[in-house]
Amino acid sequence: MAIDAYLRAFYVTENITVRRNGVTSTRSLGYFRDTEGGPRLDDKHFWRFAEMIEVVEDAYDRTGERDYLRIVRELCDGFTAAYTEDWAWNKFNDDIMWACIVFLRAAAQTGDTSLADCAERNFNLAWERAYDELLGGGLWWTTDNTCKNSCINGPASIAASLLEQVYPNRGYSTRAESAFDWILRRMFDPETGSVLDHVNLDGSVDKKVWSYNLGTFIGAGVLLFERTRSMPYLQSCRSAMRCAVNGLTRHYGTGVLDDEYNAASSTGDSTGFKGIFARWAGRYVRVSGDGDFDEWLRFNAETAWSNRNGSDIVWARWGRQTPEATPNSFECSSAAALMQACP
Repeated sequence: MAIDAYLRAFYVTENITVRRNGVTSTRSLGYFRDTEGGPRLDDKHFWRFAEMIEVVEDAYDRTGERDYLRIVRELCDGFTAAYTEDWAWNKFNDDIMWACIVFLRAAAQTGDTSLADCAERNFNLAWERAYDELLGGGLWWTTDNTCKNSCINGPASIAASLLEQVYPNRGYSTRAESAFDWILRRMFDPETGSVLDHVNLDGSVDKKVWSYNLGTFIGAGVLLFERTRSMPYLQSCRSAMRCAVNGLTRHYGTGVLDDEYNAASSTGDSTGFKGIFARWAGRYVRVSGDGDFDEWLRFNAETAWSNRNGSDIVWARWGRQTPEATPNSFECSSAAALMQACP
């Protein structure tokens, strides 16, 4: 119900006519509207579009319903119509990795190898421009090369693991391990399970802990465990899960994940972070069999759903009533993702 309400509220299509090899056909391009009434297709919305596609991919993985598969295909077509298949113009290396993850998941679901090929090309261009040995290795956040962040290295490890599944023996497993290992060495606190945000060129560290950095750290670790069966990966993931429970549930005092709003704004990037955490937290629980977090994740889902509005839409402030005036699509994606990931 949550994903269907989300799609009713925000999913739109545009039909276009194309002619290939003398054959004319109609294609549907999928987008997500926001409160301005239409798709926002500038570079600032590149990664948000990608992450909203992931929610539909989550729904297909959970249900196997082919209608979600059709929508995934339409959304990928809408994404490339908006941004082309060459993402080198985007200076944010993490944006490219988010999109690579989306296209690799879509390729696995649809069987369309062209999506995986697109992801591989863009992954390689981002890795080549982002990786060097400064600051102990790892990838730069942007082409400005001013800081190395968890938000690029976590998704890069996930994308590399997914690439290894499609293109074995091309070195992607080594890259997946390298990016994860950099976070372990430079950003991870094993005592608290915290994943810190970034290290600057001068060596100073931003120690802010965001849910999406915990989430992609967990996702990267789980995928590496699935390939290697090495238990330390799961142990690190469990520590990060504990960090979320103990360190990111202070706003409501009930165990509900904190609001992550930039200056109390509903339009910032951080409003979608918790959905990324939920996605990979759910993957951790399923793969590890660790039942310690089931009740907590269900409590978050039940609390968020109890605060839905009359259209069954839930915003990113899961512990508060969602207003009837429709919030924007990215802000509401986190709860939709939570509902798919919850045990």
